[in-house]
Amino acid sequence: MSREVKSSRTRWAEIDSGLWILIALAAGSATAAVVLRGTGAIAEGAFIILHDLKIIVPQVVLGVVVGALFSIVVPRHIVSRYLGEQSGLRGLVIAEAFGALMPGGPFTSFPLVVALGRSGAGLGPLMSFLVGWEAIGIHRMLVWELPFLGADFALLRFLSSLPLPILAGLLAIWIARRFPKIRPEFKP
Repeated sequence: MSREVKSSRTRWAEIDSGLWILIALAAGSATAAVVLRGTGAIAEGAFIILHDLKIIVPQVVLGVVVGALFSIVVPRHIVSRYLGEQSGLRGLVIAEAFGALMPGGPFTSFPLVVALGRSGAGLGPLMSFLVGWEAIGIHRMLVWELPFLGADFALLRFLSSLPLPILAGLLAIWIARRFPKIRPEFKP
């Protein structure tokens, strides 16, 4: 087999299943748009895509930069000590607090999770960080819940969400031990 064919196959093999799913969804959406609205839908869709890209691409790029630089700036032994597999409940609580206080959207949080994973954080703390960010999100409580839903609702939601990151972290640890084939790896 020629070197070029092997190289081409290697590149296709590096595309993960999530990207294949997005490619299939994009192709299906484009097909549905043309069937339902005609070929003009493609031009309309392209306009919307370009508009959204102007907003999203800078955020994604900066999120990746923050994540990459985080993994360089914060020494691996510190991340491993406080958020590693051996950090126990303390690591889950630290990660929950860090996630709850983390401002911004997924373009910031997900690259940071990758950076933490590369730097030695365990699955439990990574899960606790993400669920803390998603379920508790102090910044969302201050900006959205308090003004729209009031202090009583915001406090009730906050208190009822507090155990969720810890439970998710513990469950992630249990699942990863029970089913080691689904254990994710964070490659540099």
